Amino acid sequence: ISEVMRQRECILGEVPRDAVDHRMAKAWEIMHASATQPLKKPIKSMGGLIGGEAKKLETHYNKKKNICGDVLQKAMTYAMAVLEVNASMGLIVAAPTAGSAGVVPGMMLALQECYRISDQRIVDALFNAGAVGYLAMRNATVAGAVGGCQAEVVPCWVKAMNLPRHAGRTPLAASCEKSRTLTSHTARCSGGMTGRTSRSHPEGAVRARSTIMLRVPFTPAARA
Repeated sequence: ISEVMRQRECILGEVPRDAVDHRMAKAWEIMHASATQPLKKPIKSMGGLIGGEAKKLETHYNKKKNICGDVLQKAMTYAMAVLEVNASMGLIVAAPTAGSAGVVPGMMLALQECYRISDQRIVDALFNAGAVGYLAMRNATVAGAVGGCQAEVVPCWVKAMNLPRHAGRTPLAASCEKSRTLTSHTARCSGGMTGRTSRSHPEGAVRARSTIMLRVPFTPAARA
């Protein structure tokens, strides 16, 4: 999937593969910086409402007071750090939106630290995530104004497709993980859990339901 997206970018942008890889590596560099800078020096938002929360989460983790596992705790910390950078008008990668920009770098950095994943594999995973995000944009939406706030957190299930692959799972098993998370996301976007989105954004709800067409049936064999 990553290679297919690379070729797509090369064709559409009429640029060589090295240029495409360089752009994605630059995006990862910005993601990394925005997720780590506030931990070294907490950043206050323009209005002063937030700032320092990421550092507090890191301190909480270092004191062994976290109730989540290492990966999830680190992911939350880094995601909060990106939020601080965004709120202070700093440089971030808005993937897919500024409001949800912390999810992708947060999870990627957490995985990289806990499983010693190379930068090259992270770049591959970002191309993979871009492919799933493209399908979401084509079949539904990632705009909060169209599909509600839930639609902006599409990176959550974008990352679900990458997580099993990093853990050594087969492509089929990874697809099944993506399918289950995608189904949950679709239910939220269509108002299946709260009903709010359906009333507020009926068009977005209809489009969100169409993402169910991406689902891969789960079979016992996928557990292998």
